[in-house]
Amino acid sequence: MSYHVTILRTKGKQTIPISTEEVLALAAAFPQWEYDAGQSALVSRADSEAAPALWFSDGELWTKNPSEDTLSTMLEFAAHIGARVRGDELETYRTPTGSYLH
Repeated sequence: MSYHVTILRTKGKQTIPISTEEVLALAAAFPQWEYDAGQSALVSRADSEAAPALWFSDGELWTKNPSEDTLSTMLEFAAHIGARVRGDELETYRTPTGSYLH
């Protein structure tokens, strides 16, 4: 079973979609990542078969079963675009190992 973790932006109960331009700006700001238009994903340039991908759909970036390193990167991305990182159980991550429920 997979566990999905998402970068999303909300204000109150309203979702504010992440734009394609913001995703492209993340790729420019973090040179170890690139945007793959064919997959509609930010992909790591790491030379590893386990390198993560963050898929972009419906105004959110998401991945499944992220490592602590990937969660750390997701937190950096979220801070860069004024968003947050949320897990499948609706918890919001403060750190790769710490979260809270609303």
